[in-house]
Amino acid sequence: MDLTLAFWIGLVVIAIIAGTVFYQDILRFVKRNQEVDEIYVQALESLLDGELRLGTERLKKAIRENTENIAAYIRLGNIMREHGSVNTAIKIHAELHMRKSLPQQYANRLNKALADDYIKAGNYEKSLYHLNLIDLSKYPISINLNNYKRQLLEKLGRWEDAFQLLKNSHSQDEKSRKKLAHYKVKMAEKKVEEGEEKEARIIYKEALKFVDHYPTALLG
Repeated sequence: MDLTLAFWIGLVVIAIIAGTVFYQDILRFVKRNQEVDEIYVQALESLLDGELRLGTERLKKAIRENTENIAAYIRLGNIMREHGSVNTAIKIHAELHMRKSLPQQYANRLNKALADDYIKAGNYEKSLYHLNLIDLSKYPISINLNNYKRQLLEKLGRWEDAFQLLKNSHSQDEKSRKKLAHYKVKMAEKKVEEGEEKEARIIYKEALKFVDHYPTALLG
């Protein structure tokens, strides 16, 4: 696997800084994961016991003996992110993403993990990029995924894209219609900022197609 010894040494340093509880969380995950080799479990146990040299050697051996344990590394990266080591999580997940023949069953999970990494890092463009790589036909919660995308589009100020994504979902409930009207208003406000007031008035009126009363739209 492409994860180097230098990277693992850095991982160990993070563990020492973060404390024993941090590695206990990782170890609990590993023991629950049936795909992980015994040597890998032993490596984390050594690190938990403060045996830095032995733990590092066992990690090297685990990597040499099993280069296909993708699920474990995805989860490990997630644990890193959850404990505030976002850059380390990105490194783990990005190196896995460089694999040319990543099975589809892992590709979706990895892209979702990278999206979570980048949104934590404040990089909304990259987060959206990885969400768009997910195969919705194979992702079990595509509705939630689209909501995630819309939140990112809102943060990026891409109101028209957010509008189209929600409209294409064919949701007709009152909450969705209010949201569609909101997007239209934000699109109109952007036109006002760009000095296109005539176009803004047209878009304001379009907002009223989705709700009977929208005070900001009425101002247009």
